[in-house]
Amino acid sequence: MYSPASEKPDPRGGVQMDADQIMCLLPHRSPFLLLDRVILLDPPARAVGLKNVTIAEPWFAGHFPARAILPGVLVTECLAQLAGVLIAAEKTDAQPESEAAPDRIGLLAEVKQFRYRRPIVPGDQLRLEVELRKQIGNLREFGCQASVAGVRAAHGALVVTTLQEDTEMYAGTLAHLHPQDTEYRDVAGTRLPWTFSDYTTEYNAIRNSAALFDHTAVGLTRLSGDVIPLLQRVLARDVEFLMPERCMVTLMLDNDGQPIDLMTVYAFDDYAILESTYGRQDATRKHIAEQAGSAVEITALDGEWGMLAIEGPYSWGAVGRVLDPAITALPYESVMEVDYDGTPIIFSRSGFTGEYGYKIIGPSATLAELWERLRTEATPTGQQALETAMLEVRQPVLHREIAADAGVVACGIQWLTDPTKQEFIGRAPIMAQLGDATSPRMLGLSWQGDDLPAGSDVLAGDTVIGKLRVSVFSPSLSKWLGLATVDPELATPGLTLDLRGPGGYGSEAVSVSSPYVVPTSWSTPIL
Repeated sequence: MYSPASEKPDPRGGVQMDADQIMCLLPHRSPFLLLDRVILLDPPARAVGLKNVTIAEPWFAGHFPARAILPGVLVTECLAQLAGVLIAAEKTDAQPESEAAPDRIGLLAEVKQFRYRRPIVPGDQLRLEVELRKQIGNLREFGCQASVAGVRAAHGALVVTTLQEDTEMYAGTLAHLHPQDTEYRDVAGTRLPWTFSDYTTEYNAIRNSAALFDHTAVGLTRLSGDVIPLLQRVLARDVEFLMPERCMVTLMLDNDGQPIDLMTVYAFDDYAILESTYGRQDATRKHIAEQAGSAVEITALDGEWGMLAIEGPYSWGAVGRVLDPAITALPYESVMEVDYDGTPIIFSRSGFTGEYGYKIIGPSATLAELWERLRTEATPTGQQALETAMLEVRQPVLHREIAADAGVVACGIQWLTDPTKQEFIGRAPIMAQLGDATSPRMLGLSWQGDDLPAGSDVLAGDTVIGKLRVSVFSPSLSKWLGLATVDPELATPGLTLDLRGPGGYGSEAVSVSSPYVVPTSWSTPIL
């Protein structure tokens, strides 16, 4: 938390900051540093700031020469900068002459339902207030208000993300074994191999042969003690009868029904292993610790242990040649402890692409040896091809689909919850979403031509009916595939719709039902 030596206590809590201290936390400089003072800073929950509006500001020369009015977008920018201070103050020990930490720079992701109630003119003092409403992964939604002399001038909500610096991202334990030309990307604050060689080659390995994935950067947590009652409370699917040596994919929700994590639970006689989605393990462990009490011991395995995955219609051959052919016929969603050259490891039959899939969880040193052996049998494959294959069979890619304005039901992943389960954290909001016939629904789309960015409009005729959330190029179809949240009455396959991106360019799209690609494994036996 930010704690400058010259801080002044606010009678309501928090600290005050002058312009010099603000510049410790924000990269903005004149003329675009719009905050003059922070009068309350209480990370991560709330901040209040001031801006003194003067005629000397450069925008008034053109907005407007006859009557100076502060542009509404700059009012929004003032509030966004205050939210940026709040984010940066969470984990910094900045001093007055230091630069803003690169991994705490707030980037505006979305402006929601802003209203401007009165003009703001030179001589006004603008009181700015931001309050954290919710946080989902790297996204934070703030309620915002700007007022002059106690009269509300503007209000709405802002969604802010943070810039991450590659050198500070966790990349797992096998990065030193990756090819020199591996391309990396930030995925939810984790540095992952995006491609090892060529996207199409890696995609074809998933669909036509065997693909090897380095998942050593996922979060792994071991729970021991009275585990099942805890998991029954915090997970959205029913685990009361989850038998030892079985695994299950489910959501963990907060009290508002928003996902904290999408996880796989591996059950054993006296413990369980939780596999978290990238970047979500810390929030998951915090949530579990708040619910566990003293009956459950929580151990983070990150770094010491990790995970490899092998998926594809012939992945069973790669696993059999390196480990043991007998274990490749393990039933789906089964897990077992096995011995590898005297080292205990965990082996499961599970995956995300619709193809035959296996996961190996074990000590990092053992996984390094297995990686070197398995990469001669399967193609090392990056996150880009994996996310395409996942979308093709409608497996959720949480960091690309979930947002502050699109929850579990809107994104079509309610199948990862169990509404018949009478009690779990987040159940009431999920039931409310299921009962809301007016809330958006997720729809699959396909189109030829150019890629379109997330946020592009989806139109039926001249009417905007939704927004594109994510798009990937499917080599199997030679088409683009995308997911969009649309008006519920139009969330049906077989419609011809239009996509319109920034600048008005776009494509004609057809709504489609999943799976968008039929996995090869569905017609390929394990021999």
